Amino acid sequence: MNIAIIGGGVFSWSFLWKFSQLLSLQSSRNFHVKITFFITHNARPSCSLNSTALVARRNYSFGISPLGDLIQQSWFWWTHVVETYQLNEKQGVMLAPLFYDPKAHERRLHFLNVLPKSESVLHRHSQHSIEPSFLIDPKIWLDFLHDDIQKNCHIGNVTLEIQNREVQKIDMLKMEVFLKNNTLQFDRLIVQPGAYLIEGMDIVDKEETVYGSFLDFSNVQNFSDKSFSFSGDYHLYYRKPMQSLQLGIYSSKTSCEETEWMNLTRIYQQALTEGWLLPPLNTAQKKTGGRHKLKHRLPIIGNKGHCYYHLGGYKIAYRDWE
Repeated sequence: MNIAIIGGGVFSWSFLWKFSQLLSLQSSRNFHVKITFFITHNARPSCSLNSTALVARRNYSFGISPLGDLIQQSWFWWTHVVETYQLNEKQGVMLAPLFYDPKAHERRLHFLNVLPKSESVLHRHSQHSIEPSFLIDPKIWLDFLHDDIQKNCHIGNVTLEIQNREVQKIDMLKMEVFLKNNTLQFDRLIVQPGAYLIEGMDIVDKEETVYGSFLDFSNVQNFSDKSFSFSGDYHLYYRKPMQSLQLGIYSSKTSCEETEWMNLTRIYQQALTEGWLLPPLNTAQKKTGGRHKLKHRLPIIGNKGHCYYHLGGYKIAYRDWE
């Protein structure tokens, strides 16, 4: 069987990881599987590496909204994966408390069940609500997925070919992939393109790309004695093992360097005013990612014939990419 996976972001890597695990358990099958993985690129910046990559429940119950239910399911998936594979910072996964400023999240915190309070948390705010979360280091996590996929494919006798090529168009019924100089045909297509535009993917009526920017500080050694994240009028993420600090987020429907810096500078000044001891602004790198947003921020999973697609991972790629 000849399969093409089109994407290259965390969605498609995660799918291929689980798929390769399944294939590794069926190495005795009497048919051969070849997977061609197209890592696509275009003008829209990927959010897979340019993300704060926070995994949290955000509320403690099902039944509030369809998106909320997906977020709950994703949290339980992550806790299962972390426990099953004993994931830690070596794979880019850190268990960290998420502190909420109740003034900024009054509506959301209504759904949190009697959470403990933390006094004088790291700065002058006196009280917070708190819940567990996972902070993911995108590069380390994606590198882990890549290596584990290679091992699974070797065990399962699967031929895996990774191609950094732009897919210009697909024919979902004929199972054809159109590249710059040739056209390839497959038995199955799996399309998880994120914000990448591909001609022939006419699935939804309402869609848009949303850009998110944040400040990334490296080599921040003594900011805190542990990893944590903070959510108020702005968001702050600290990964102790990586000595990485992120501050944001500014979101918009267009990507503009000047506007992004202006708004991130405003957020930086607000965080300073509220007591955070931040590194100098001129040591920060601005990161921007484009995300695929559908109606009500809900993803769409479906198929046309043997072409399967997963679109609109606006909030559930790592779970909650701010």
